[in-house]
Amino acid sequence: AIGAKLAPPGMESAGIAYSASIGTFCFMVTNLLGSAILKWSGMKTVGEDCDFDSLPSLIVVFQILVPILVGVPAIMLFIPNVHQTELLIDWKKERWYEGEKESEYETSSIEDEEESIAEMNGKGLGLQVEKNLV
Repeated sequence: AIGAKLAPPGMESAGIAYSASIGTFCFMVTNLLGSAILKWSGMKTVGEDCDFDSLPSLIVVFQILVPILVGVPAIMLFIPNVHQTELLIDWKKERWYEGEKESEYETSSIEDEEESIAEMNGKGLGLQVEKNLV
């Protein structure tokens, strides 16, 4: 749902496909990193002289500590603090889709922008109003 909200109108499927390709690439990289970690740890998984002595420490480090140390801060940084029904990006204002008129957005006044920011503050988004002096 969040991927579709981040994509420009009419480009939702391309945004989802891009996200899926990033996920596939990350899966390949983690497989390579896992192989490198197994080789680095000295663990032998093939042959008659298998050695799994370092497996418990690898599980604790890479299945418990790394996800906690990386995942929890990532949640705080990458999950937007908005309601699920709100727009994340105003594509009309960003001029990302075809058929828009440039003059439509150039005529907005400072009062209109302050009013829209005040509406957003009323919804609890925590935005602050900054006035630019010209």
